[in-house]
Amino acid sequence: MTIETLSDVYTTREEIETIFGKRGVSSHIDDQDLGNVPYDDAEQETDDIWDGIVVDATDEINIYCLNWYASADMKNNKWVRRQASYLGCYYLSIRRGDPGQYAARREEILLSLQKIANGQMQIPRLATRGDLTPGSSNYTVDDRYRINKIRVQPSISQGGTYTNEDLDASITDEMGGGP
Repeated sequence: MTIETLSDVYTTREEIETIFGKRGVSSHIDDQDLGNVPYDDAEQETDDIWDGIVVDATDEINIYCLNWYASADMKNNKWVRRQASYLGCYYLSIRRGDPGQYAARREEILLSLQKIANGQMQIPRLATRGDLTPGSSNYTVDDRYRINKIRVQPSISQGGTYTNEDLDASITDEMGGGP
């Protein structure tokens, strides 16, 4: 079985083992009857389990934080890595039907992540993805367009322009475009 790989992950097997302990990890991973399976296949099975745990922990962080933070920045943040490692411990523990071991810690993490998603909390020592300064746009109605008649006048607006913004024709005419 192949697990989806991510370009940026926020935890590793070693980080999870540091929290969970090597003996605890081995008791949760070595639960498969691989007696008749060749060594390479057994090792691949274990690698697939770890890949799944790391991807699940990373995805849980991404669900809440990717709107605010870039994954390339989050992968280097100590707070994010620690939370992802605890989530990895939770996913490892539920493999054997024992979610109580890290379930309370997971709930605390999810509450923090929900606050981040709602904009009530920021990840420590990490800049947000975009400019969060307030801005205002002044609009004009341009009847020369059949659709998207409402246009932004950037010369008298504050804040940056955005990629899907329809600019006033006087601006696009200067750039060589227009209706």
